[in-house]
Amino acid sequence: MFKKIMKGISVLSLMLCTFCSLNMVSVNAANENNIIIEKEKNGYTLINENGKLYIQDNDLNKLSEFYTASGEKVSVEEAFDILTTDSTYDITPFALIPDLIPDTAAYNSNTQVNGTRVKVTPDYLGPATITSGTRKTISSSWSASISITAGIRAKIIAEIEANFSAGYISTSSTETYFSGTFSVPSGKVGAVYFTPYMTKHTVYYCDSNRVMRTITVTCPKQIDNGCADGLYALVIE
Repeated sequence: MFKKIMKGISVLSLMLCTFCSLNMVSVNAANENNIIIEKEKNGYTLINENGKLYIQDNDLNKLSEFYTASGEKVSVEEAFDILTTDSTYDITPFALIPDLIPDTAAYNSNTQVNGTRVKVTPDYLGPATITSGTRKTISSSWSASISITAGIRAKIIAEIEANFSAGYISTSSTETYFSGTFSVPSGKVGAVYFTPYMTKHTVYYCDSNRVMRTITVTCPKQIDNGCADGLYALVIE
């Protein structure tokens, strides 16, 4: 009986030692990589690995170099804030069309949002330097509970142009203009993607039956040369 107890204790001790050893290996590996999660928001994670910052998306892609559409370098921290923050500005009080006059529109508010990220270069196997890419068209989108005729569209666009002043916008479409110099690390595969800056406008429209309709128009912002404004990023897969 005593021998069986001692044998059981020995097995238990061996298991505990093995668990501790595995745990120490895991901790040491983490310490060697020295990975720190700085922030997590809206599907992006800001990671500090051995003192170097990068952003990881939901697909575990690594975003590491950033430029504006005008060619200015953007820090990783600034890029994280841009990709995760929607800022609202120029909001007016709830707009009511006086006496519900049929076929009239009234501007309400606007919000800056990020559009869908698009790939503007092919994949490159590092080491490689990327300095050019293909142009992509960034289009506006409309959402409404009413059919948008040419007449209604003209009234909505007129309201947007009369009330919006926070940067030049396009109510149709615009193209990207590649900007920046990106370096793909040796042995890695990378490509450049563009995240367009969009402005989402809310306009009220009173239809012929005196029913108030909400119409939203999401438009690409533009830089001075007429091309799409946004953020270019090197994405390592």
